[in-house]
Amino acid sequence: MGCKKEGLYLCESCQTFLSESECICPVCRRESDTGERHSQCSPSSLDGLVSIWEYEGPFKRMIDEAKEKGFSHIFRELTDRAILSLTQDPRYDLFLKFLSREETILTYIPTEEREERRRGFNQARSIAERLGTVFRVQVTDALEKDTQGAVVVGDIWETGNTMKERALALKRSGAVTIWGFTLGRAPYVYQNAHV
Repeated sequence: MGCKKEGLYLCESCQTFLSESECICPVCRRESDTGERHSQCSPSSLDGLVSIWEYEGPFKRMIDEAKEKGFSHIFRELTDRAILSLTQDPRYDLFLKFLSREETILTYIPTEEREERRRGFNQARSIAERLGTVFRVQVTDALEKDTQGAVVVGDIWETGNTMKERALALKRSGAVTIWGFTLGRAPYVYQNAHV
């Protein structure tokens, strides 16, 4: 995808062109050291958010090509790179601690049936299943009644509305703490004050 060398879609050298995403509060979208919701922000359906890269450059090209051509293995490669980032960057320690709690489950944003048929896979489910395998966390598409914590997985955080709706449904089903996880996040123009 980058230098066109055979092998991975993105070689180790080209990976340096991926822009790391700053951790932001899922409510006000301003910087948060760990991705946790700011204490001064109103309670929300999401208590934290982790997005690994900015949705631009080679990362955007990889995501767009994977969706357009139905290349699910691109999501596998990106998820494996994201897992490395999660385990090596201390910003994600709080998220990993939450993910490793016994009561935490992984769920994902559903894809429109027509899109999933065309593409041949649900990218959010693919990401969630890979995370579940690596971190040994249950993955479900159901809105669990008895879970204390959940991570809602998507591929890209843009407005966050779909993820927030899924998180709200989980909270109504009894979940106490919910984090969002995406591979990428659309760049934002930050505002000067909390919204």
